[in-house]
Amino acid sequence: MRNEEILDSWKAISEYLDRDTRTCARWEKELDLPVHRIDKDSPRSKVFAYKSEIDEWLKEIANHKEIRKKPFLEKKWPVIGLISAAALFLAFSAAIYITNGKFSSNNTENLSIAILPFENSNFSEYEQYIPEGISKEIFNNLSRINNIKIIPSTSLQRKNESNVNLKNLIERFDVNHILETKFEKNENKLKIRVQLKRIDDDNIIWTVESEDRLENIFSLREDICLKIHKKLNSNSKMAALPINNAKTQDYAAYDNYLKGNHILSKSDKENTDPWSLYNEGKYYQGQWTQESNEFAINLFSRAIEIDANFAPAYTGLARCYLNYINFNWDASEQRLTKAEELLKKAEEINTEYCEYYATRIQVYLLKYLWLGEDTKEKAFELAQVAIKKFPCHALSYALLGYCHYLRFGENGDESDFNKAIEFNKESYFLRPYHINNIRLAELFALNRDYDEALTVCEGIQGGESSLMAEYLKGEIFYYMGDLDKSEAIFQQFDNSLDFRIGSLFYLGMIAAQRGDTEEVERLIQKLKVMAPDEFKFYGQELKFASIYMGVGNKELGYKCLEDFFNKELMVNTRYINNKYVDLDKNFDNFREEERFKSIINNKGGMN
Repeated sequence: MRNEEILDSWKAISEYLDRDTRTCARWEKELDLPVHRIDKDSPRSKVFAYKSEIDEWLKEIANHKEIRKKPFLEKKWPVIGLISAAALFLAFSAAIYITNGKFSSNNTENLSIAILPFENSNFSEYEQYIPEGISKEIFNNLSRINNIKIIPSTSLQRKNESNVNLKNLIERFDVNHILETKFEKNENKLKIRVQLKRIDDDNIIWTVESEDRLENIFSLREDICLKIHKKLNSNSKMAALPINNAKTQDYAAYDNYLKGNHILSKSDKENTDPWSLYNEGKYYQGQWTQESNEFAINLFSRAIEIDANFAPAYTGLARCYLNYINFNWDASEQRLTKAEELLKKAEEINTEYCEYYATRIQVYLLKYLWLGEDTKEKAFELAQVAIKKFPCHALSYALLGYCHYLRFGENGDESDFNKAIEFNKESYFLRPYHINNIRLAELFALNRDYDEALTVCEGIQGGESSLMAEYLKGEIFYYMGDLDKSEAIFQQFDNSLDFRIGSLFYLGMIAAQRGDTEEVERLIQKLKVMAPDEFKFYGQELKFASIYMGVGNKELGYKCLEDFFNKELMVNTRYINNKYVDLDKNFDNFREEERFKSIINNKGGMN
């Protein structure tokens, strides 16, 4: 007996060659593919092949000069999967080209792939979390391959803008390939088709497919990821798939996980699958309302009940608790403690996924900003690590940008301000329509790049109609001097208490800039009723200072300004607030006064 690996069926042979069984049978007849039969005299006999013989056959085919097509080899653009010792040619038109679709590690250094938004043929609105979740896993797995640049589909989010954004991607990241994914559901079966297309000549380099019943979603997603890795022949030290304890193998837990993520970012019937529950939870979490956040908590919790070793579900649940603080729904130290407990459970299982890093960074930032703990540098260092590990994760860039934003707020170093813009720009490019880009719009405004700031806000609103983006547009119009547009925006806020009170402040600042003292007095009285002393609106002293100084009430204005900058909290954001003061025309008549300079340039108070 020969002591070597044996392929014991047509199925095993076809999988090894990445071709269907009919093609392999044709290659046996036409190209002498080395296939053996137990009964040589019977065409129906069981077949087998030796891997070593097939590898030698591939070498012979690859070097066969009569089959080889010269123009294909002479293209100026780097050709992925060029014929080599372990490759086949692609089949094009009349000539036969065979390739096993493998990319040697030497040929992947310049490979950059833009992942197009997945094509969904027949999933309902409430089933979008399934293709969405699997697409993210394909992206996350590919992004772990060394020497390959992966650009996510979020950059091509809007179908009517895909061509424009793809062109921008090609130019900015030197993208040379695109990856297209199509999902088809037929009753309880799911089929996934992935193909890699070269941009230079619009040729399809390879196609892989996988099909199975929905309850076998684990083997299905693993099969498609492994096939893609086999095509790329990445030789990556990273595993093609997350380790077993990082992802649940329970379909019910996985479905709940998917739905959780899909929701943190729609609702459905009762579900017992943690993977989909997690992604549905992510969807609802991403709606940024307290009601959807509570729905996401339920989904993540169900995923954990089904599979206690499903790390991402703990992280998703931790993010939900942080949202209560971030959005001031029900901020309490207990929420933060609960989030930390959940992250510790996730750490015991697995941390090698981008959501964990982003959530841990947010914990550090909240402990620093809210509790005054010395955790800012931990957040900064972890954000740097996250970008290296997950170079296409938009939130990681946004968080690193925010760390630079905080540094600037403390030290006034313009290089930190510019770094904050730089990293937030990267986040914006990777995910242009997300609410996280609100920080970039603010930075643009503080830098007096008002047109860019408004463009970012409009992009956010186009993706997920956001009150925050509309409110910021009102601020931008105010600081750029378009008081009519600013007033029109702030007059429409009458639902959320925070937005309503903030709008009243800006309406007062607008009235003060116009010199309308009667309207200013009316708005101040309304603010005192709506925002009594026990309700503290962030930055209200600075806004009162703007109003009073705008109408010439110098003493009250200075008192409010000193109260604001003497706050201990303002030490962390002093230079950010200085920029706001610098933009506000209500302070123009006082900028040269020593008392004003003392407050603005020193650490609060008077000389």
